[in-house]
Amino acid sequence: MSGSQNSRPVGDVAEHVADPQSAARQYVRRREDRAPQRFTPWTQIAMTVPSASGLCWMVCFIDGDIEIWRVDDVAAHKVAWPEMGGDAVFTADEYRYLAARRDGRLVTIGAGDAPQIHPVSFRIDAEGGAIEIGGPRIRDSQKYRNIRRDPRVSLIVDDETAPLQGSDAAGARGVQIRGMAELSERPPPAPGMGTDVILIRPVRIDAWNVAQPGHYSRFVT
Repeated sequence: MSGSQNSRPVGDVAEHVADPQSAARQYVRRREDRAPQRFTPWTQIAMTVPSASGLCWMVCFIDGDIEIWRVDDVAAHKVAWPEMGGDAVFTADEYRYLAARRDGRLVTIGAGDAPQIHPVSFRIDAEGGAIEIGGPRIRDSQKYRNIRRDPRVSLIVDDETAPLQGSDAAGARGVQIRGMAELSERPPPAPGMGTDVILIRPVRIDAWNVAQPGHYSRFVT
């Protein structure tokens, strides 16, 4: 996979502890209580929740487990934030942009090779470098049937602006991920969610005004 020229961490624990709300949607792991030399698997911070003992983060693991971490305890356990370097799929700037958003538009290929657009919610698999799309009844959806026939897809994530701006407008930002989709299963990450999931393996990434002004594209190899 292509290496990023920017290998700095995508988050700073001191910054997020000072402003816990800023950590929402970020991926994080911490040292295990019983084995300090080991880290937990990567998990996503869903939200900040109050408690009698102070502010906490609700974190969601990829296997569906949900835990509550006290913000102060997380800092003491030396949180590790994903680093976008080496064999990372996304650059640090791309990751920051995508991790701060949850909605996008998935384009699949329908009957007669006609493109079909589907509004979706997504999250990044920080460890595997894939985009994960879930929902309550994914298997019954047209996008699932389309992908089963033709796995080529494109996901567009951009700023919600009013009035609507094109990608060439000043200040407009976005990322387009073209890749191959896989149909998989995993434990439901939340009540009401199904076990089916669509995984997008990026092949080409286009971005505009994310890392720098203007448009760029690159292949993930």
